[in-house]
Amino acid sequence: MRYFFSCLLVATVLLISCRKKAPEPVYSLQGQWTLQRIETTEYGPDDNPIGPSATRVPSPAERYTITPTTLEILINTPTPFTFVYSYIRTGDVLSFKLINPQGGIPDFESTIKKLTATEMVLSTRVYVGNSYLLHSNHYVRQ
Repeated sequence: MRYFFSCLLVATVLLISCRKKAPEPVYSLQGQWTLQRIETTEYGPDDNPIGPSATRVPSPAERYTITPTTLEILINTPTPFTFVYSYIRTGDVLSFKLINPQGGIPDFESTIKKLTATEMVLSTRVYVGNSYLLHSNHYVRQ
C-alpha cells in the first residue's frame, strides 16, 4: 500500500511539472497611443547613472499613431503639428527614419521594454558627448 501511494505521489508530481505553460500573448504596436510620462536618467561613459532620474509629463499632449510601417506623432498645441517617421522592427528594436521635412528628432532607435494590450514603454538613448540620456517613454493605448 505504501508503494502504491509513493507511486501515485511521484506520478502526480511528474504530471504537474510537465504541464505546458501557456505561451505569452504577442501584442501589436499598431494603434493609437498617448504619451503619459517620460523618465530620464543620465549615464556617464562607464554606464553608471549620474545623479537622480527625472520624470516629466508632456504638455501639450502627444498622440502617437503606429501603422505597420509608420509612426505619426501629433503634438497638440494651439497650432498642432505632426512628425512622421518610417520604421523597421527587428525583434524589440525599432529603427525610425524621419519622413516629413517639418523637423523633429532625426533618425533614432528605441527598444521596446514593455508591450501589453494597454501599455507600452519605449527606451531611447540620446548621446551627449561622452555620456548619454536614457529616456523611458510610457504610453497608454487609446
